[in-house]
Amino acid sequence: MAYLTPVAMDLARSEDWSNHTVGELYDALLESTFSTLPDAVQGRMSEEMNAWKNACKPNIDFLLYIYCDPFGIWPAEKSVESCVQEHRSQRLIKSAKRNLFVFYFNVYLYKYISIEINRLENIAAANPGLTFEMAVRHFITTLVYHGIAGQNPGAYLGYDRMDFIPAGRKQNFRSIEQDICRAHGTTDKQLMFKSIFYLMTFFAGSEYRRVHDAVTTLLGVDMANFRELFYKNLPDIIANEGGIKLGGIEPSF
Repeated sequence: MAYLTPVAMDLARSEDWSNHTVGELYDALLESTFSTLPDAVQGRMSEEMNAWKNACKPNIDFLLYIYCDPFGIWPAEKSVESCVQEHRSQRLIKSAKRNLFVFYFNVYLYKYISIEINRLENIAAANPGLTFEMAVRHFITTLVYHGIAGQNPGAYLGYDRMDFIPAGRKQNFRSIEQDICRAHGTTDKQLMFKSIFYLMTFFAGSEYRRVHDAVTTLLGVDMANFRELFYKNLPDIIANEGGIKLGGIEPSF
């Protein structure tokens, strides 16, 4: 059973968010990052819950930053977090729910998928002793399992060598590994984006998945439908580099 605060529950049920503020939306997103964790770790004083919130906070800061300042007029010397905090008391507009979808669907996902593509390239370039396939296996493990790289500095963490990963999940990772290698070899940007989006949003274990849980919960969007819509619009998202055209992509709710 998902744990939702009263405000998060109201946002999830309502189409009109104008009775709430940016600060309430921010807190609801942050609290909802653990809404699908097992019941045993849910609760305000849970150590694991607080660890997840700290891991997810930078991502939510960025999401609410682009929501508050879509035209990039915030002074560059000020932090993303300070922008969001200064807008906390701002009242949400009636179309805020749709707007959050559009910014998350386009700008946020394009940015973080691009960051992960760059990270994969850096792993391969910095470790000439690894084949590209091995670099991809390390990349997959360290993307899906938050914190594992920090706990094992300098270690090779190919998923195929991890005893704690179930055989069925390893098979799933192997299929994605093959797609990433094919995308790399053929410079198929759509396949690369599609593969990394799937890693980020399907497998529980990363801060990306926790934020995805929170956003889709508040939007009331089914994850499978969201994924299908993202794949359908991926050519335009890549062509626009995550930029939002007038009108944006309409949500499916």
